[in-house]
Parts: sequence; structure tokens; C-alpha cells
Amino acid sequence: DEQVERAANSARFACAAGAGRLPICHRQPPPDESTAKDLDTFCAVVEEIGHRCREFEVELCFLPRAQHLVATEKEIARLLASTKADCVKLALDTAEVSMAGSSPARVIKNSIDRLRSVRYRDVYAGKRKARGASGQPGSVPQFGRGSVDFEGVSKALRASGYGGWSVLDVTGESHLPAAAVEMGHRFL
Repeated sequence: DEQVERAANSARFACAAGAGRLPICHRQPPPDESTAKDLDTFCAVVEEIGHRCREFEVELCFLPRAQHLVATEKEIARLLASTKADCVKLALDTAEVSMAGSSPARVIKNSIDRLRSVRYRDVYAGKRKARGASGQPGSVPQFGRGSVDFEGVSKALRASGYGGWSVLDVTGESHLPAAAVEMGHRFL
């Protein structure tokens, strides 16, 4: 109930600020042995948050994160199948999906009807640690030099006619932000 109220307050603020979407993710990694019941409960809570967001005419966009309860392609599909399409949309971070061992392009193809934003972010191959552990400058490769298949991501988005937000994220890269964004833009 506390999490639902906290999210409802965020939706109220988003509405007052003129925003139409509220991206959320869960903060805590799952216990080592999460069960199907844990995921079902989590899906029900996310859907309830989505209902509350709709009260403020704000779309809830769930952002999966590596090493959390909803991280892999299969878990993302289960969340979307277990929640109503008018209550829960998807925000995708290419690095998080890759760190979870899934293909961002496949997630896009399988969930395009619910996809509302894509964060283009790179990651080193095999780097599967929680996001909180990777926030140091230089912990992210120069855009396009990591393991994310950006060509596959872009092809999947173009093939689907995607019209939502796409964001280039270079947080943690060793270059100054303006230079990192310029290099990332040139790469894309």
C-alpha cells in the first residue's frame, strides 16, 4: 500500500507538471529464491499503480532492471501478460536488458504495442551487476563500443513504426557529457 501511495503521489505531481507518463522501476533486487507467487504479487502491485496513475491521466511505464524481479525477456513478457495494457506500459533500457542476458531487439519486437520509451545505453560484454554498482565515470564504454546490438534495436524500432521517445544515455562514460553525447549521436 505504501508503494502504491508513493507512486500515486508521483503521478499527481507528474500530472501537475504537465507530464503524461511516469516511468517506474523497483529499487530492491529480489530475494535469491523468488517464486512465481512473488512475481504474481509484484505484477498485481504494478497494475494497481497503473490504475492509480490513470486517475491522474498519467501512463505508467515500467522500466525493467538487471538483477531485479523483472529483468529478463521472459519476466518482462510475464509482467505484460499479467497486467492490463491500458494500465501498464513499458520503458526499455538497452543496457539493463542486455545485462539481464536478453536481447533488447527481441523485447522490442515482442512488446511494441506497450513500448513507450527506449533508453539507448551501452554496457561492457558480460557486465552483469546491479545498476547501483556501475555509476562511476568510465564504467560505461564509449557509446557503440560495448556489447549492446544497437543496429538490431534500431531495426526493430523502424520495422515496427515506433513513434515513442528514444533517449541517448551516456551516464558513467569517461568523456565529458557533451563530447559523449556527440559521439553517441554520430554513432547512431
